[in-house]
Amino acid sequence: EGAVEGGEKSHEGAVEGGEKSHEGAVEGGEKSHEGAVEGGKKHHGGAGAEEKGEEEEAEACSEEAKEEEEAEEIAEAKVRLVIVIGFVCMLGMFFSGFLLEHFEIMWMPEAGAGIIIGVAVSAILVLTGSPSLASMAQFDVEFFFVYLLPPIIFEAGYNMKRQAFFRNIGAICCYAFLGTTVSTFLVGGLVYGAGQMGICHPMGGLACLVFGALISATDPVTVLAVFQKLKADVDLYSLVFGESVMNDAVAIVLYRTLVQFKCGISGNGVAMAFVNFAIIFVASTIIGLIVAVISAILTKVCNMREHDDFLFLELCIIMSFPYIAFMAAEGLRLSGIVSILFCGIGMAHYTYNNLSEDAAATSRKLFKVIAQLSESFVFIYLGMAAFTFPQAFSQIMLVVVSLLACLIARTANIIPCSLIVNAGRKMERRIGYSQQFVMWFSGLRGAVAFVIAVTSWAHKDFPQVTDPNYPETTDSDCILTTTLCIAVITVFSMGGPIGYLLNYFGLRETSGTEEEAAYEDVPGLMGRGRSAPVPAVGAVYYDRKYIKPLLTPYQWTGDATSSHHEEEL
Repeated sequence: EGAVEGGEKSHEGAVEGGEKSHEGAVEGGEKSHEGAVEGGKKHHGGAGAEEKGEEEEAEACSEEAKEEEEAEEIAEAKVRLVIVIGFVCMLGMFFSGFLLEHFEIMWMPEAGAGIIIGVAVSAILVLTGSPSLASMAQFDVEFFFVYLLPPIIFEAGYNMKRQAFFRNIGAICCYAFLGTTVSTFLVGGLVYGAGQMGICHPMGGLACLVFGALISATDPVTVLAVFQKLKADVDLYSLVFGESVMNDAVAIVLYRTLVQFKCGISGNGVAMAFVNFAIIFVASTIIGLIVAVISAILTKVCNMREHDDFLFLELCIIMSFPYIAFMAAEGLRLSGIVSILFCGIGMAHYTYNNLSEDAAATSRKLFKVIAQLSESFVFIYLGMAAFTFPQAFSQIMLVVVSLLACLIARTANIIPCSLIVNAGRKMERRIGYSQQFVMWFSGLRGAVAFVIAVTSWAHKDFPQVTDPNYPETTDSDCILTTTLCIAVITVFSMGGPIGYLLNYFGLRETSGTEEEAAYEDVPGLMGRGRSAPVPAVGAVYYDRKYIKPLLTPYQWTGDATSSHHEEEL
């Protein structure tokens, strides 16, 4: 009985325990289900919040995209407005030049009118609260070196009076190479010495040399225009023109050579700099002449001279070769300016004779138009730089000292080089004192010097502050401001009176002379007609007997004194 009772009690306890366990499991399941439902609701609510957050972020992104698009549209509109302003300034410069020419106002050069217009426009933009437009109107260095300077230099070589140029090639090289080098170190030394003596802003030694190199680049566009108008002596014209074209290239190569010494100067480094300078100049010249010879061969093989109906195609072809020479030299880290200059000389000497009559005449006018547009842009932007670039106008003594140094260096260039040139010339061909004075007076500074200064400023070549009294003025700022001031001063003070000097010294061609024909071919600076014949001796003899017959329709007649134009006719 005890066992039965114990079994029954044990069975009842097991049943009760099972029932309680079942009830606990049911209650736990219900609680778990309720927790799961509540968690699902919370998760669903969180997912909804996330979706709302994503929608808000998408709306914010779309608003930012719209704002960016609007900002880009506003910036593009401002760029177009700046371009319009630039072309309006150019039209103002052209009409000013027309009026100055029409009323024969010689004291105001056309380049000066462009500078005044640029200064006025930039001042209006700044004073009317449009600093963003003024900043957009800043001089773009890459745009100048790639699109503005090459047409100017190529046209100078293509439309030059070649016979007068080559008749004076020795003197031109003497002034351009020896004279520019002397001017570089003399200006740099005088400015550095004055700075160390406390007379002006004390720039660093290398900064002074770089400044001497860039300020030695003459730019007598205004002077040559007056020479053309008054029919100046052809030899004087070719000397001033040839020196300016060559020393522009020399100054650019000198600048690139000198800035390599920013990390330090050593004897071996100086020697290698001179070697690199020679290699760059010679290699760039060879590239330009090779491209010119290739253009001559192709145009002769295609017999373009006999196809007047392909005028525009001929122009497109000959416009492509100069940029090939320029970009090839730049791609090889040489001087594209030197290359395109000699490409222009070579194409004028050979390729020009393979073109049809219409294409030959039109090409000269076309290149002149492009060059004049580029020059106008440069002078206008030179004027606009007074307000569009940060200027250190507080350093007025540096401008005065640098201007005096330029005049002294110009004297040290012209007089010794003239003595060297005259030592190897006959009495009737020597450069007289009046011609030397006019050459000295023709040493205007302009576009090329200013652009090299802007390049140095943009690259921050000399960020040092050498004057504690002006902690925000760097050497690059001083170089930019001084170059701008000297360019403006020389354009106005030397560009206007040059015509009076020609009349005073009697350096004009008299009516009926053979040289005067050089000005009668095409009006403007393009005249490249006949001047005094160059005797067929030395290199000229081999050129006329072997090279020209190979590259052009020209045929050698054996006459040692006749000019190419006469023999071709």
